[in-house]
Amino acid sequence: MVVCLTAAAWMTSCASPPTAELRLAEARVERARGAEASIYAPDLMSRVESTIDEAARLSEAESYREAIVKAGQAVALADNAVEQAQLQRRVTARHVSRCLRELEGLLAIVSSREPARVPGPAFAAFLDRYRGIEARAQSGDLLGALDDGAQLKPELLAFEIALR
Repeated sequence: MVVCLTAAAWMTSCASPPTAELRLAEARVERARGAEASIYAPDLMSRVESTIDEAARLSEAESYREAIVKAGQAVALADNAVEQAQLQRRVTARHVSRCLRELEGLLAIVSSREPARVPGPAFAAFLDRYRGIEARAQSGDLLGALDDGAQLKPELLAFEIALR
């Protein structure tokens, strides 16, 4: 893509602003934002945004050839950001799923204890937090759910050990 855009820049007189190239780049940047690249690929997304900003600045300065090259770079970076974000989101979803299974197992162990040994309000609080983590994961906030689960797990494990 970058090579094609660069070749097009050299073959034309570049007397007019590269509006089509900038629109394409901006569309790809929006796609990366929609893929939550700022969350799952923040460093790459930062490079994408600075590159598209630089392309726009070059266009405004009538450095059209350089603007086309930067727009092409922004397209390539944005496409990479989408791929990286999608991959990282899938990995995070797996981590959340594993964390929820571990929490569910701990909750099952605690609930299998003698009812007299399990303090009702304390266990109910853990159960409510677990359900909140599930809800957060289902709403799409995977990183928040993973963080909450990581905090609940040691507390629940300590609770389970105290009941032994």
